[in-house]
Amino acid sequence: MSTRPADAARKQSFSTDLPVPNGVSCSDVYASFISFLLAPLAVMVFLFCLPFTLLVLAVTQLFRCCCLRQRPKDRIDRGCIFQLFKCLVCLPAVPLTALTVIWTLVVRTARFVLCAPIAYTCYCSRTYRSIEALRPYTGRPGSVRPEGAVPSDKFAAKHGYCWNYSDLFIAITGAMDRQGCCEFIPSLAYNIAFIPILKFVIICNPYLFDLQPVFTNQWSEPIDADGNMIIDSKDWKISQRNLQASVCRALLRKPNRKRIDEVDFAGFHQVRQRRQ
Repeated sequence: MSTRPADAARKQSFSTDLPVPNGVSCSDVYASFISFLLAPLAVMVFLFCLPFTLLVLAVTQLFRCCCLRQRPKDRIDRGCIFQLFKCLVCLPAVPLTALTVIWTLVVRTARFVLCAPIAYTCYCSRTYRSIEALRPYTGRPGSVRPEGAVPSDKFAAKHGYCWNYSDLFIAITGAMDRQGCCEFIPSLAYNIAFIPILKFVIICNPYLFDLQPVFTNQWSEPIDADGNMIIDSKDWKISQRNLQASVCRALLRKPNRKRIDEVDFAGFHQVRQRRQ
């Protein structure tokens, strides 16, 4: 992403200076031990998810082949055919959703049983401090900052705790189009099975680690988009146009798909279609 030099300098001041640990702590070892205990169950969840994932992706692939042949495509029409395929996707998606909720509760329960007694006995003040640090992020989406502070908070608050299946279906369609079926098939089951362990046991575990808000950014140096060795307003406009075409379009051309797939975070934020 490109940015103006003044903006880049201003954004740097909002980064938290994080010391890098010299070695592995006892908390790290214990979190790894808990993850090792949960790993066999996670593998079972992964294998159970694969058939339902294949059904979801098969219907999505059929929808892409039958109805989305034009490229590039800015928006996916949510007409009758879209609604029909969405209903077909809901059938295997319901058990996947239920399994996701149950597995997340299992992981969090295991974390509490195995970590909370030690935390409240030996590290009581640190545990309360970490829980308070997480509290602002456990409520309704969009309620972290004061109302109106960031435009994206209004969008998050509008959707509440759950996204509707129409938005999820479009997100799956766009992600599959960018990454390809072979790469996307295991990724959905992997997220359901292993991400809860990574998130609740290793990263956001208030019973083992001293958590605190961290402010960081990923602003890069200004990009010379037109290749004339001069950073000016033309580079800014070209970068913004390319970013909008790559991230907001529902379906990309093959060269753009390949470039986006090489990025670690393949963004997809489709512009919602306005009702006439």
